[in-house]
Amino acid sequence: MDIKIGASTWPPQSSEDYIPKSLKKDKKDLLSNPDCAFALVVYGESSGILVQLLELKTWFEDQTIFHFYSCSVLMMYEKELAIEGRSSGAVVKLVDFAHVVEGRGVIDHNFLGGLYSLIKFILEIFTTPDEYPAKACMEGKSSGTAVKLVDFAHVVEGGGVIDHNFLGGLSLIKFISEILTTPDEYPAKACLLDTEKNRLCFENSVME
Repeated sequence: MDIKIGASTWPPQSSEDYIPKSLKKDKKDLLSNPDCAFALVVYGESSGILVQLLELKTWFEDQTIFHFYSCSVLMMYEKELAIEGRSSGAVVKLVDFAHVVEGRGVIDHNFLGGLYSLIKFILEIFTTPDEYPAKACMEGKSSGTAVKLVDFAHVVEGGGVIDHNFLGGLSLIKFISEILTTPDEYPAKACLLDTEKNRLCFENSVME
């Protein structure tokens, strides 16, 4: 899968004729109705696409050397391995560098914003599978879980600078993805299975 990244896929100083052509192509290539048949294996494994995208995000949150326009994230995997339930050999590559320009010490917010959206989109396949055509590949219903940002007593002005301190703390996302992809490494994995095991896990934790 080859996905163009960024709200703007045309480089700065593009001609007035070039921009409408880019917009038309972007709408044509819009990703929709994804097949999540191999989602857990391809996207969710410890070396899967989601983990690699998070690593790419970390790099883009710091690098200010280049700005990438009309650049793509290429995501590949071995379907036969995925069918067998083995490691899919998923690989994420950055491709199409025809419109890379100097960053001049500024973070590439255009590309980074698009990357955030892609990661969020993939996470939604895991968390709200009922909204996708291949929902049968992932059992269970939405738990009604919500995420809220709270405790604003020590919020200060950003002064035009990205909050890298808070962003770094969002490594929580990677931690949660690891629980989904490598449950054997977490002692309380049985608690996720059913109500009876939830009770047993709670009792064991109290005894400890």
